Amino acid sequence: MRKTISILLAVLMLASLGSTALAAEPGEYPAIGITMADPEAMKDCQGTVVTAPYGPIAFGPEVYYMPIFYFAMPEDEYNEFLTRDSGELTEEEILYIQRSQTALGEILVTNGTIEEMCAALGFEGDPNAVGLTEFGKADGFTFYYVMSDVEDYREAIGDEFAEDYVKVQEILKDQLGKATLYAPVDANAEQVGQVIHFETADLDGNAVTSEELFAGNEITMINYWGTWCHACVGEMKELSEIHTRLQEKGCGIVGILEDGDTDEKLALARQIMEENGTNYPNVLPSDDMTFLADVSSFPTSFFVDKEGRILCYPLSGAALDEYEATVDRLLEGETVSGITMPDAGANNEGVYRVIVKDRQGDMIQGVTIQFCDDTTCNIGKTDADGVASFDLPEGTEYIVHVLKVPEGYEKDSGEYHTLNVYSDVVIVLGAA
Repeated sequence: MRKTISILLAVLMLASLGSTALAAEPGEYPAIGITMADPEAMKDCQGTVVTAPYGPIAFGPEVYYMPIFYFAMPEDEYNEFLTRDSGELTEEEILYIQRSQTALGEILVTNGTIEEMCAALGFEGDPNAVGLTEFGKADGFTFYYVMSDVEDYREAIGDEFAEDYVKVQEILKDQLGKATLYAPVDANAEQVGQVIHFETADLDGNAVTSEELFAGNEITMINYWGTWCHACVGEMKELSEIHTRLQEKGCGIVGILEDGDTDEKLALARQIMEENGTNYPNVLPSDDMTFLADVSSFPTSFFVDKEGRILCYPLSGAALDEYEATVDRLLEGETVSGITMPDAGANNEGVYRVIVKDRQGDMIQGVTIQFCDDTTCNIGKTDADGVASFDLPEGTEYIVHVLKVPEGYEKDSGEYHTLNVYSDVVIVLGAA
């Protein structure tokens, strides 16, 4: 079975896909430097194609990324699910959505060689064996695609959709060969240094301005979250602990609730905050929060100074081990890229793997991992390669926790999630 560089975003719930930034216009993907020749080419397929132009995922060399998903359901059915909150979905509907989701392929764009790109992404195998196909060059960048194997999904989606899946892949390859290519546009880089200002309200309707929220902090972390986002809710208790420590350094956290547009959602948000002991202010989005326009994953966290000046790239995804460290580095005047890798990606190993490394990229042996489904938890330890493997059935989103770390490393209290196919979860530990 072909190996690929697979760093797919852990976007398992349809609600989070519905909030993923799609093309600026149909077929336009400035975040990866591609404009499709015929953006309607895949509209006649039986299933639904969803693109997620994630943008930059590495520097030195630069690497830009877009996964492409295929849902084995008609587009009108997919769109109907998108109109509903995740809490409204039945267990059967959630399982149906998870079975329907497949990885169609990935696009990777770099200004380095294929060997340099693979090294930047932590891939240690033969770069020529990862299944990448070059489909063009422009402005010093090389464009690659890698297509997933339909046989990984045939049993879940059935022969009819599997046939359509292959047809869509061929159309996609043809479109990429005809696409207009250019240097990717890094919206985050353009934001760094900008001063943001907004007027909004807190969750109780009280007026508040950005000046009031930022002026008392040397650095403020702005955490953009939603009640539908499992990763967002899962880190909130720890965020309160981080906020307490940051206050001792003259810093703090401010939350922005993405989906507080109804009384019911506001009530749910307040309940979530109460259950997690949230001790930092939360406000609602407003039209003048233009810095949120290019957010492509949840949660996303920005870092600003007293004046509201954006100091670095935002951190994408739940990054509990990076938040406080980023503030510390900014306080010390360091330049921070702020780019984090997605923590889950599909593999072709026939097992689920948890990979643990330090911030220098060295693998860590002897980390105790808890690996759970809804009924059972399994325990494993990372080997000399920093890998703990779990030979369990596909089709389930497993939950991963670090139980114990070797001496010299900080305990990671985050909650991680696998894909619903065999996948790797990457965890990065800081030094104690």
